[in-house]
Amino acid sequence: MNKFIPLWCWSLTFLLVIIILFTSYLSVFLRSESEVDIISQTTEASLMSFWNTARLQNGSDNSVVAIGTSLVYHGFYFDELLNQRAENKNIKLQFLRFAKNSAAPVNFIWLLEAIEKSSNTPKVIFLQLEPFMIEKNVGNGNYLSALQNKLHQLIITLISALSTSDLSSGSGTLFGNKNINYSDSSLKNMSVSATLNDMKKADARKHRFSREQLLPQLQEILDRLHDKGSKVIFIRMNYATQRYLYINPRNMNERVISWIKSFEMATGYPVWEFNSLDMAYYTDTAHLNANGRDVFTEWFLGKVQQEDIL
Repeated sequence: MNKFIPLWCWSLTFLLVIIILFTSYLSVFLRSESEVDIISQTTEASLMSFWNTARLQNGSDNSVVAIGTSLVYHGFYFDELLNQRAENKNIKLQFLRFAKNSAAPVNFIWLLEAIEKSSNTPKVIFLQLEPFMIEKNVGNGNYLSALQNKLHQLIITLISALSTSDLSSGSGTLFGNKNINYSDSSLKNMSVSATLNDMKKADARKHRFSREQLLPQLQEILDRLHDKGSKVIFIRMNYATQRYLYINPRNMNERVISWIKSFEMATGYPVWEFNSLDMAYYTDTAHLNANGRDVFTEWFLGKVQQEDIL
């Protein structure tokens, strides 16, 4: 009886081999370029334009940097405005806020690389704690998880290369200059208060942290900045109190607080937790309005004094 392998099996095998070889090549090639210097393909001018990192050159011994998404944009006053609030409390600091709507991890890696290259190392770096910064596939101890982790890192590396190329061309279509918030000139609805209907639309998935580890590239750059003398502190901006009434499980906030303790142990960096406020202090379920920002500012500057980080 003759046995033969169908043609489609040979074709599928050949395709899988090609994919494996191609991804292996990309992994080696791109890692050699982007992990050593993720912005090596980007001109200094385009990088400065992307994040307006020229502000870093005016740093002082008491410079403080806050990095995050639109939650940071709504929570922190921009640069000089927060400096003025600090002066009113006899706190001497030079504050710099870097916020990007709908940011991806690679955006923060770029910015942190730029900070590392700056001649003025910030005394403190605050980084918004978000689920997308967390490594989802580490610590399971099996081959499949390790493979998923490698593919995850490969995707980040590939996006990094494509994004830096995009910046170099100045097109700004992938991770370009859109939605970079330098000041508060484009803030909208800061006088609006959230409603119960907003709370009922809450998406519980946004609250779910998985593993305690950071994305490896993010952990590495933060460790290097820490070694240069910068204190690294994560901030949990939190959500409206009523939001937790409409998501499952009902003890989601308590679960996240418990998770944070494990995160601090795993990463070596502390987390400052901003308490959840009534929805009257938010424009929606997550973004602070003007009154909420004032409360947050008082809390933040009070923590700076209490922890004596400067």
